[in-house]
Amino acid sequence: MRFHFDGNQLFQIKAIESIADLLRGQPRTIADFASPDVGSLFGPVRNRLDLDETQLVENLQAVQRRNGITPDTSLQAIDETIQTAI
Repeated sequence: MRFHFDGNQLFQIKAIESIADLLRGQPRTIADFASPDVGSLFGPVRNRLDLDETQLVENLQAVQRRNGITPDTSLQAIDETIQTAI
């Protein structure tokens, strides 16, 4: 299976904007290529979320309202382990 992104399809643009807006306020990490420690540039990248739950809910509600979806009042999490293909 091959995925193809077409930047001219409105639904794909709206999906990307929704994800970006959900993470609005998340600080960007910029790589320092001038650093003498180049080993850290090629190591694993950790998924780090600095937004608190209040900000995430506000961002989520804004995205939901913009897309005509009834806003959620809180976040829900999956607490169990989800098996994935290895």
